Amino acid sequence: MPNKEYEGEDGAGEEENFSFIPDDLSELNVELIGDDEIDVVDVDLTSDEAGGSDSELIAAVQQRDEFLSALQHLQAEFENYKKRSLRQIAEAGDRAGERLAKQLLPALDVLELALTHAVSESGSEDLAKYLSQVSQALFEVLAKEGLEVLSPQGELFDPNVADAVVHEVGEGQPIVSAVLRAGYAWKGRVIRPAMVKVSGEE
Repeated sequence: MPNKEYEGEDGAGEEENFSFIPDDLSELNVELIGDDEIDVVDVDLTSDEAGGSDSELIAAVQQRDEFLSALQHLQAEFENYKKRSLRQIAEAGDRAGERLAKQLLPALDVLELALTHAVSESGSEDLAKYLSQVSQALFEVLAKEGLEVLSPQGELFDPNVADAVVHEVGEGQPIVSAVLRAGYAWKGRVIRPAMVKVSGEE
């Protein structure tokens, strides 16, 4: 510790011990007053350091929340994209199936006509049985995928599912009196209206 020697009133040298002054003044705010006196002011660095730590913690929490919000937004967008993609794939499959069903409808018509002719002809029982089996097998395959027969016999005429190609004037509301050609729907959507005969008021 530094000692300072000075002369007293009688001129004798006395030594004053400044043992309270630390060797390392880096933690004190030291201000020199004149040549001999030292004014020491304590500084509370702990408060400043704590304030700085709090600010850094708040900034880190805010940054974390921003990252979390961005991640949640990205995840929601990905889920919407996945659902949209699956829906588009399903719709594309439905359209492809519908196109195939439309292309096969004439084949069903031919089989039905051949079956009707074979039934009416004597000696064609085996042929009629064979045609019935083929027609039934083809229809069952298509029905499993969504094909439905529209045969509104005896029902109130609905222009959404049937085309009236013959109309007999009668009393009451128009009723489908005969189905001339079956209609078809694919998964609830009409792809070919039935051709019908209607009886009733126009």
